[in-house]
Amino acid sequence: MRRGGGSRRRDKSEPEVIAAFRAGGATVWQLSGANIPDLAVGRYGMTHLCEVKSGTKQPTDTQAGAFRLWRGEPVAVVRNAHDAHALLGQWEAAQAVWDARLHQEPAVEETL
Repeated sequence: MRRGGGSRRRDKSEPEVIAAFRAGGATVWQLSGANIPDLAVGRYGMTHLCEVKSGTKQPTDTQAGAFRLWRGEPVAVVRNAHDAHALLGQWEAAQAVWDARLHQEPAVEETL
């Protein structure tokens, strides 16, 4: 139930998507509110926002407009467990690059 007494229908593929994220080691919070993405997914020290859609459904025009205004990482549209696993792989690869940069030795300038 949503605050204010109304109910918000969750997408039918949401349980599958949540289970896939959690199986991959992520923390998942279900969100609700006008034009708020469905999930906050925490993994590799980052928080990612995801909108769950089944089949070929797309975010509504109002949702898409709100998501474009978001100044963080773009909101990912996730349709099934395969999409969730693919995102986890992308996030892991991005984290590995970030970690490598953080642990890189500073460049040493040669003097003539």
